[in-house]
Amino acid sequence: MPDSDVARAIADGRVPKGITADYLNESKDAPAIAGIVFVTVLTSLVVLGRLISRAFLIRRFGLDDILTLISWICFIPFVGMCIKLINLGSGRHFEYIQYVLDMPTIELTEVLDFAAHIIYTTTLLFCRISGLAFYYRLCSIHDKLLLAIKIVMGILILGYLPQLFLLIFHCIPVTGLWPYDFQPGFDKYTCLQWGLVYSGNGMPTCPGPPTSNSRSHALRSLNFRPEHDVLTSRDTSAEGINTFRTKNQRDNQSENSADGILVSVDFRIKEDSQRGQQSDGESSWKSQ
Repeated sequence: MPDSDVARAIADGRVPKGITADYLNESKDAPAIAGIVFVTVLTSLVVLGRLISRAFLIRRFGLDDILTLISWICFIPFVGMCIKLINLGSGRHFEYIQYVLDMPTIELTEVLDFAAHIIYTTTLLFCRISGLAFYYRLCSIHDKLLLAIKIVMGILILGYLPQLFLLIFHCIPVTGLWPYDFQPGFDKYTCLQWGLVYSGNGMPTCPGPPTSNSRSHALRSLNFRPEHDVLTSRDTSAEGINTFRTKNQRDNQSENSADGILVSVDFRIKEDSQRGQQSDGESSWKSQ
């Protein structure tokens, strides 16, 4: 569908002769917005479904759930800003931005883009830390894993600071604009290249080299033994039972919660089973 702004820009003589109206009218805004909305709805259903089940079914809302909720709350305005930027023309050809958009609109897109980058970086931080908090809760009796989680969490927080500073001080003097070379006042600012800032934001997301036995490494790091209960991450040997009793006193799980009841029942069943095996062994020895 032809854009009236394109026709107006051509009529005003702002568009060079080598650039056609068909080129300026090219747009993928509709599929881009549809994709953003689809992913947002799908993500919201998964995240909110998990949070609701944790809060009302299991009735345990931990630190990882709080961080997940915060990251989702930050994510929603970021999505709104992305859609707004697309509607303003930020997703069109560069020539469309330069020759068709007026200067106030260009400056508005730059300010919105600046704010969206800060929200995006902050959302990623909360999302990553919520994942670490989740594993921290699951692996609460494995000291080495807890130490590794704490180290990674510190690295993420320390890495967030230079990312934030790169965004805030992307231009000197500090401004919410990211001026193009055709904008008035471009020479007043000394700005970083977009690629440098994007690479700084993307480095913590880069995956490591894949390994075929990554799962075995993860399981091996838990030091599982034959008498180790995989589902409850608990040692069910005689020595492990005593250790569990000691650590269970520091556990913040309520015995009235679903988690606490399941763990308590599972523990007692295993304890009774071990006692039954011991008594059977004694009976067979006496009969001999």
